[in-house]
Amino acid sequence: LRKWTDNSTQTCKDCHSSCLTCEAPGTSSNCLSCLTGILSFGKCSLCIPPCKTCLGAKDFCLSCEDNNFLFSSNCNESCPNGTYPDLFTMTCKPCNESCLTCIGMFSTECLSCSSGYFLNEGRCLPSCDISCATCSARGSYQCLTCAGSLYFQNGECVPNCSENYYQVDSPTK
Repeated sequence: LRKWTDNSTQTCKDCHSSCLTCEAPGTSSNCLSCLTGILSFGKCSLCIPPCKTCLGAKDFCLSCEDNNFLFSSNCNESCPNGTYPDLFTMTCKPCNESCLTCIGMFSTECLSCSSGYFLNEGRCLPSCDISCATCSARGSYQCLTCAGSLYFQNGECVPNCSENYYQVDSPTK
């Protein structure tokens, strides 16, 4: 790499400093591939920062400069919602589908939740039944507290207490 073979003298000669491989003397217009940037008509051009390497266009990134993460062929200082920064590959990787934001790919690494889920100790669980204000899991029998003027009875929120039960001052208990 970075050399070309001069068959007339049977010697290896240096490519231009911008070329990774070349086919002729060390001029900048004889590159076959580039050390960094993009190849266009035998010439290497730099990518648009923060792209470190690019393909097909100066802003179609393959890798990023330091402290930037690659996502959808773009380089950014942070990753968008639904992804987390992988510090090893310097790319944005997808969160678990229930997470809106996360610190890793597992369902236990959520920081916030997508619509229809609630956060519980790093996990996004399906939203509560409409009768619950808070819940431990999905379903009307998983309520911890009740919404509105409903009353808590055997893990469920009801509009009125059943026979052999009585209402307490607070309708959410």
